[in-house]
Amino acid sequence: MNSAIYTGDIFHQRFQPMSHHFKYKIFMAYIDLDEIDILLPQSLFWGVNRSALISFHRQDYLSGSKLDLREAVQDLVFKRIGKKVEGPIRLLTHLRYFGHCFNPASFYYCFDKSGEEVETVIAEVTNTPWKERHSYVIEREPDEAGLKNITNQQQKELHVSPFFQMDHKYRFLFSEPKERLLVEIKNLKGSQTMHEAILRLRKHAFNETQLLKIVTQFPFITLRVVSAIHWQAVKLWLKGATFYSNPGKPKTM
Repeated sequence: MNSAIYTGDIFHQRFQPMSHHFKYKIFMAYIDLDEIDILLPQSLFWGVNRSALISFHRQDYLSGSKLDLREAVQDLVFKRIGKKVEGPIRLLTHLRYFGHCFNPASFYYCFDKSGEEVETVIAEVTNTPWKERHSYVIEREPDEAGLKNITNQQQKELHVSPFFQMDHKYRFLFSEPKERLLVEIKNLKGSQTMHEAILRLRKHAFNETQLLKIVTQFPFITLRVVSAIHWQAVKLWLKGATFYSNPGKPKTM
């Protein structure tokens, strides 16, 4: 089985125009899309596209497409960068817990045909309270073949924080998802780093016992994520951060 559970920390650091930082404990499911239906038996605790304590719902991901999720990922990557995804696709995400799901970012790791190396990562970002989405397709650069990290820089396309304007770029860094997993996203304005988010996680086995154990340690995790976002926004507002309205929906999914 290639699916897993990752636990660790999410750290945010704002540098400009004022300093602000915070860190939270977190866990995320890492789902091989070919294993969704066999991960855990259908039960009161677990369900696929139905109500359960812990559930996976197709509509929570790449909702602009009616294709099967694997096909939707393949279609998106091909349309954006002209590359065929031929290997496994594994999704790092928050599942639905107690019927609620919110993912500030979900990450699709698209492997080569051998299943050994990640070729492309999709970062599917959702903002709140608007629930708009945009997917950034991050391709491994040719000179990164064989390296442990994938890096890429892209124009910001979705209004996320009300305290940042849209004239920014993101610099992405992803490690290979092994025993340790690292995601770094820097928010750049020109050559200046305005903010960075760092996700550091450790791998655990995916099974019903382990998942229920972690859920009891992090009850209502997705509700906690949403409340933390709004609480940190209040703190920034109290510090005097300039508020920028949402300019509108992104042009692409």
